[in-house]
Amino acid sequence: MFHNICQFFLSRQDELSEYLLIGYDVLLGKIAIEYISTSKQKRIYEQIRFSDISGMEKVRVNENQGLPVRATAEELQFQKQ
Repeated sequence: MFHNICQFFLSRQDELSEYLLIGYDVLLGKIAIEYISTSKQKRIYEQIRFSDISGMEKVRVNENQGLPVRATAEELQFQKQ
């Protein structure tokens, strides 16, 4: 269930849909760009993330005091469900 329009929008992102279909890692950068843009515009999310089915983050953007930044591959974490 979506709690707001932003979650609804992000879940239907073209790059995310394409990644889920074909799995090209290059699309993760495009997903991150969208997350950064959303974070800049909304300024209400500490983090925006996409995790795989196991709970491992594939993309995470941290709000970073109004200057959103993508987490490096080394910073990505397993998120328990």
